[in-house]
Amino acid sequence: MIQTVGKHYLPMPAAFEASTIPIKAAPDSDTFHILHFLSPHCGCSLTAAEYLKERLPQPDQTERIIIAGQDPRIDALFEGTDWAIESWDADEVEATYGVSAGPWLMIADASGAVRYSGGYAATPVRSSSDFQDLTLLNEVKENHQPDTLPAFGCATSTRLQSQLTFIPINM
Repeated sequence: MIQTVGKHYLPMPAAFEASTIPIKAAPDSDTFHILHFLSPHCGCSLTAAEYLKERLPQPDQTERIIIAGQDPRIDALFEGTDWAIESWDADEVEATYGVSAGPWLMIADASGAVRYSGGYAATPVRSSSDFQDLTLLNEVKENHQPDTLPAFGCATSTRLQSQLTFIPINM
């Protein structure tokens, strides 16, 4: 069992080592696929969503936000923006991408080969300047393998939630 404080645990376990992911573009392009996985009703994922809304999708890249469940706050935040938002069943996210918690960042090349899978920063994110997703994308574009950063947030999959023991906190 993994002990947690409230519904958060630090850091999240790594995603399984997916070598490729399903993609929606021609494999001979120079496009990178940037996937942002968010956990519904999670303050860390809401912080990531607010950052992404301000940052806007990167030109010449394919970026998607996948919510592992339903969260009307996140849906409303992106209403009328250029972001591609998808709500998936959390266990389907884990089965397809190996991601069992959010927020989580995954970057794949044009063929779908995963080049980065992990967190957004080395420490819990407090402000938009803490996010390292664009730095990680640039490292991948330069053909470097960035170090995997820890991810801080909330469990989404049934499997991972069943492994957690919550430590109640009194505030």
